[in-house]
Amino acid sequence: LSILVCMLSLMMAFTGCQTKEDSKAIKVACNFPMSGDLSFYGQYLQDGITMAMVELKDSMDGQGIAIEYNYEDNHSTTKDAVTAFNKHRLSGFDVYASCCTAQSMAIQDLVDQTKKPNFICSFYPLSLQPNDNIFRVWIDMAFEGDCFIKYIEQNKPKTVAFVYQNLSSTN
Repeated sequence: LSILVCMLSLMMAFTGCQTKEDSKAIKVACNFPMSGDLSFYGQYLQDGITMAMVELKDSMDGQGIAIEYNYEDNHSTTKDAVTAFNKHRLSGFDVYASCCTAQSMAIQDLVDQTKKPNFICSFYPLSLQPNDNIFRVWIDMAFEGDCFIKYIEQNKPKTVAFVYQNLSSTN
């Protein structure tokens, strides 16, 4: 859940905290495996986002922040991850989130072309390179912080929030 709250906070920062008064919600495209062998990851992520949105509702409402999520099922395959991305591209998005490694890598260049922030749920450390708009959010590696800082320095968001949870199971 903390990863998803961090993603949400960073999404708001990177998109300039679009408010309800601006009459345009932040559009977050989610390319997750909702069926197939990896569906437990997609369901976990969707449930976590839903819980984070409930927890943050009062704060977001108080700041006038609106976020819309568009979930597409990549069926745990790379081919369907590309199909899901094409659907997202047609409907438009401000921030992209994808899962899992093979599916995220299949669309990485396509998302990179949009220059929009792309949060990848992946164990593969090189999924961050060479693109400055990609943020891997599952494993805490020393160099990931530098990638976040570089992106923030280049884009100068109004607000940035980092949420970190140290779990004994992640030694």
